Amino acid sequence: MVPEELFSLALGLVPPWLVDHVTFTVEEKRLDLHINLPKGSRFACSVCGEECPVHDTRDHTALRQIEWVGGRMLWSGRALNRS
Repeated sequence: MVPEELFSLALGLVPPWLVDHVTFTVEEKRLDLHINLPKGSRFACSVCGEECPVHDTRDHTALRQIEWVGGRMLWSGRALNRS
């Protein structure tokens, strides 16, 4: 199992969300996880339930920072724009 799959499972991400990039910096004791969704992903409409394509996302840096024994874990990734 590759690290991206392992962290996607460990975080409980539900498709189409996934961890697509993992970086660990020993000197900084820092683990960076980038969360994304594949191009062409679809989500259920909150009003009618119909599957709709994603058409508006934005990049986030450091969505969440978690202190863990011996270092830090930072999540970043794409987020859906809500109007």
